[in-house]
Amino acid sequence: MPFHGHTKRELPKKGGKKAVQRIWVSIRTPAYLGEKHLSDAPCTAPEDLLGRTLEALLYDITGDPAHSFMKLKFKITGVKGNECATDYWGHEISRDYITSILRKGSSRVDAIFDVTTKDSYVIRVRTTIITRFRISTSKKRILRKGMVELISNKVPTLTLGQFAQEVAAGKVESDIYNFAKKVVRVKFTGITKAKVLRRTLQVLTQSTTQT
Repeated sequence: MPFHGHTKRELPKKGGKKAVQRIWVSIRTPAYLGEKHLSDAPCTAPEDLLGRTLEALLYDITGDPAHSFMKLKFKITGVKGNECATDYWGHEISRDYITSILRKGSSRVDAIFDVTTKDSYVIRVRTTIITRFRISTSKKRILRKGMVELISNKVPTLTLGQFAQEVAAGKVESDIYNFAKKVVRVKFTGITKAKVLRRTLQVLTQSTTQT
């Protein structure tokens, strides 16, 4: 799996100094996604990898071929021994997959907006509905408004981990579908892209105060 952290190259010996010795560490998914092995990465110390990101297909985690079109992004947030822990940091559904669904005569409705989880992570999401037949501008407005309201009301009741679980399990997709099917005939629904932007200062301040 692609690893997006950059590590220093070993330098040749110079002036009698020894080359820095590297070690390999194992990177795993968060506990809420099963603590599955993601990758091995070289470093001089595991702490050097904190804050780095890497990507993996949902298929690599679940083993379900139906999940091969979704790519997850993880951020390394903790170190224990020679293992690195991660958090979900976003996802994206393949553009090729979306293009294969979006046929002539159908309509696509997108909405891009920010939501905040129960544990104060701010996430920018792009929700998408693809209809079976072309629809009017007024129905597009209804769908777009409904998606924004649904996700904006739901995400604040979930932690980041719960949000990641619902995305991986297709629960969010089902919620949007159940709303959209009351308005039009639907071919696809889901959060086609999500990116964790930050954790709000308020929760960080509270955590510091409590410690």
